[in-house]
Amino acid sequence: MEKRSTSSTNAKSNKNKIILTILSVAVIAVSVFLFTVIKDNKTIKQADSLVAIGKYENGIAIYDTVLTKKYSDDVMAKRENAIELMEANENYERGMESLDHNDRYKALKYFSKVPENDTKLYEKATTELQDIEDVTAAEIEELIGDQEFDEAHDIVNAYLKAAPGSARISNLKDTLLAIEKDVTKKNAVAKAEEDQKIAQAKSEEEKQAKAIEDEKRKQEAIAIASAKSKETGKWELEQARITGANLVNKTLYTTSKIANLRDAPTLGGNVGIVLYKGTEVYILETHVESASRTWCKVRAYTNEGSYVGWISYNTMNNSIP
Repeated sequence: MEKRSTSSTNAKSNKNKIILTILSVAVIAVSVFLFTVIKDNKTIKQADSLVAIGKYENGIAIYDTVLTKKYSDDVMAKRENAIELMEANENYERGMESLDHNDRYKALKYFSKVPENDTKLYEKATTELQDIEDVTAAEIEELIGDQEFDEAHDIVNAYLKAAPGSARISNLKDTLLAIEKDVTKKNAVAKAEEDQKIAQAKSEEEKQAKAIEDEKRKQEAIAIASAKSKETGKWELEQARITGANLVNKTLYTTSKIANLRDAPTLGGNVGIVLYKGTEVYILETHVESASRTWCKVRAYTNEGSYVGWISYNTMNNSIP
């Protein structure tokens, strides 16, 4: 009976030892787990603090360490958010650097990449975007007012390439196209009118020049004709003198219906009698008044007697009917 009791006591003691061992191991395991969890939570909080003050790379590195030990959706989400915040900060800084270098189009691209989840940076980026749009819109409007359409197009196209979602600049582009079309049409009409005026003025100048040239040629022709006439007149006058000299001491007959016998070799001379066609006259002397008129001093024989006076040779050579 004593042996069985001792054996039973020993078995119970061994069982207790096993239970205690198991409990100890469990406690140690739980303690290790709790220590690890507490340590990881502390590490994650440290990473959170680094991200909060903008030390994104350090925080991301800690998240990576935690994830290497044990994957966690929550930690992965924190890591991805930290990356987004880091990229947002980088884009904002690059945007500001671009503004410092007067490159608003690069600045537009960088500021547009700042996400809304970074509230402060997003508000700053939005303010910068609005300022850039205000300045650009004012510049485009001024260029449109000055009718510098090519330069306005360059700015509009460059802006919309960097920020295609800008409704304000898109509307300005439509305005630019409409005004440019209207101005181009008005300029075309004005140019056509100006070209017409120039053509009319040129035509008038050509007419005046032609009139002047025609008048010049006319005067030259008149001068030539006058000179020629003078030469001809001299020749004719000389011929008349020769003819007149050859008439002296000749007997002729009047050939015109009537011939006025005057007291002087001029149309202003007094008429003594009128000689009729066929009257015989004897030429005593001659006086050449012009190439077309030679006066002859004659003795005229009529039924009433003879008379002396001056008659035109034209009344004796059939030149007067």
